[in-house]
Amino acid sequence: MQRTISTIFGLGLVCLGLLVLASNLFVPSIGFNLYWWDAWRLWPVVLLGAGLLLAAIPLAPNLPIAVALLMARHALSQMDVPTRQAYVMALVEPGERTAAAAYTNTARYLGRPFGPLLAGMSQRVTAGMPFFLAGGIKAIYDLSLWLSFRRVPPDEAQEPAIAE
Repeated sequence: MQRTISTIFGLGLVCLGLLVLASNLFVPSIGFNLYWWDAWRLWPVVLLGAGLLLAAIPLAPNLPIAVALLMARHALSQMDVPTRQAYVMALVEPGERTAAAAYTNTARYLGRPFGPLLAGMSQRVTAGMPFFLAGGIKAIYDLSLWLSFRRVPPDEAQEPAIAE
C-alpha cells in the first residue's frame, strides 16, 4: 500500500520507510476500541469508513492529504479487532472458543500472501487500482458480515473472561 503511495506521489525510499514506521506506530497509540461505544451498531459504520478512506487515498490531491487518509484508515481499521474477537467468543460454547479463535484467525491470515501479488497485477491498470479494489472488497466483506450477524446479539449477560 505504501509502495503504491510512493508510485502515485513520487515519495522517496527514506520517506516511504518513515511513512511505514509512522503508520505502524500510529495504530497502537490510538488506545481505544469499539467496545467502549455501542460496538454492534458502530462496527459496520467504522469499518465501512475505513474501506472508503482506503479507496480515497489515490484520489488525494497531494501527499499530506494522502498520508492523513492513510493514518485515519489505519486508526479505524483496527478498532474492530477486540470487538470481533469478543463477539466470536460470545457466540460459541466455552469449550469451542480455542478452536473458534484458531479458525477465525487462520481465515483472516490466509488471504494476506495474495495481497501483494494482486496489488502488483492491478497496479498495471492504474496506480490507484489496488486501493480501489482493497477498499471495495473490504466494504463488501464488512457489509456481508454485518448483514449476516446483525440479528445475532452476543450473550451480554455473560462476563468475558479476562486473563490476569
